Amino acid sequence: MHKISIPKLNLHLKQRFDCMRILFFFILVLGFSACQNLDEYKPSIEQLQNDWTAQTAMVDSLQKEIEKQKTDFLNEQKAFKFDVNVVGSMEPEKAIRFKEAEKACHYAINGYATITAEMATYLTEWQTQSQEMDALSSGLKKGKIDGDIPTRIAGLRSKIEESQQKLTTWKSNANAVSTACRASFDNFKVILEEYFPGRNS
Repeated sequence: MHKISIPKLNLHLKQRFDCMRILFFFILVLGFSACQNLDEYKPSIEQLQNDWTAQTAMVDSLQKEIEKQKTDFLNEQKAFKFDVNVVGSMEPEKAIRFKEAEKACHYAINGYATITAEMATYLTEWQTQSQEMDALSSGLKKGKIDGDIPTRIAGLRSKIEESQQKLTTWKSNANAVSTACRASFDNFKVILEEYFPGRNS
């Protein structure tokens, strides 16, 4: 049976101990570096979260505002009162003028459909991106974030900028639709008063 001398055994144990000490030190360094990296990105992530929350609120608010505008015009349209039979017996020129004015109201309101459809699609995408934002914030609190942190932050920041641009476009389009609705509705009211005096409420 081969025997290991005491000096060799002690040397072997010492080498193993040194390896374990180096490995432990290396792990501590990695852990410290990770914490240092998160501390470095903490302000950026927290600001990003605040901006994301604010942008989400603005998009939700505009969506509700546009839906209210559309509903108000639809209710106003329902309140128009006229005798369909009288319209059928009108002189051709008057009938054409009446029908064109009525159609203009429908077309104007339909302008909201394009905006609301775009917003609905975008909000679905935004909710998906919100999960990424939540994961980043959650990782910061837990002290561990996977992946390339700067790239993830930059990606979400670009989404906020994209949303801001879309918000500006939607507001502009909604204002244009509202203006068109108001003009077509006011014109139709004039015709109603002319053809059906006192019947429009």
